[in-house]
Amino acid sequence: MTIFLNKVKKNYILIGLLVIFILVICKSKLVITTVIEASSIYFNNVFPCMFIFYTLGDLLISYNIYKAFNTTFGKILSKIFNLSSNGLLLVFLSMLLGFPSGSKYICYFLDKDYIDYNLANKLLYVTHFSNPIFILGTISILTNMKIALIVLISHYGSNILLILMIKNKFTNINTKYSSNSKELIEVLNESFINTFKIILIVLFNTIIFITLSTLINSLYKNKIFNLIIFMIFDITNGIISITNINLSLFIKGLLITILLTFGGINIHFQVKSIIKNKKLPYSSFFKGRFIATLLSIIIYILLFNVLKVRL
Repeated sequence: MTIFLNKVKKNYILIGLLVIFILVICKSKLVITTVIEASSIYFNNVFPCMFIFYTLGDLLISYNIYKAFNTTFGKILSKIFNLSSNGLLLVFLSMLLGFPSGSKYICYFLDKDYIDYNLANKLLYVTHFSNPIFILGTISILTNMKIALIVLISHYGSNILLILMIKNKFTNINTKYSSNSKELIEVLNESFINTFKIILIVLFNTIIFITLSTLINSLYKNKIFNLIIFMIFDITNGIISITNINLSLFIKGLLITILLTFGGINIHFQVKSIIKNKKLPYSSFFKGRFIATLLSIIIYILLFNVLKVRL
């Protein structure tokens, strides 16, 4: 028995893949339908936003947003957060563009020597932000605007507090950037190639984890069980499941805050895939998500009670 258990432990990934393979064969129609639906949702909703925002982000970087940012905000905020203007710019871009842009631009800045390895490692803690348009748009529709605002402040505030908590660990205080001499068409071509790489990673993970969660839920149809599975694997389906179940607004908003701040397995795999080639530790991202989630829960509860949201 002990020998058998040891073999299972050593080959758990292979065993898991074999189980999934059998499920795919047994429920092939469900799998095909799910893949088509997941792809449709991705290309109709996720892809346009990612492509537009990431292209704009790349253009801003290529045309030296560093200088403008450093002149307007960099000097003041650098003293408050003990971050170089390049580090602050990364935080700003991750807020504006949503995940997984933080890990994408950390790797880009590391390539260009705009930040060092130590700062890149620390920034993994604090550059996980959901797109504000998604929170104020989608979540306000699924719940209401007041809950969406509380979720937004809790989600963003937890990361900002985390920056202040670990600011003494930041060591890169030098600002470096290079002047752009490329033509617009060249910048757009590079942006498309870089963005498409990230899009493929996100697409692959989205389809895999939505399909996997759907397969698991097909084995045991229970609303609470389905909610837990979707929350674990995929943020979008997790949020939809939260809003469709009979819970109070307080609990719905709290669960959405936790889900956005910690991220589903889908997001964690995306980040791990992006930072792998730079040998940045995934543990930094995970620790940051764990601490920020605890902070977001506290902020959410305080804001909910202060604003006295009507249930």
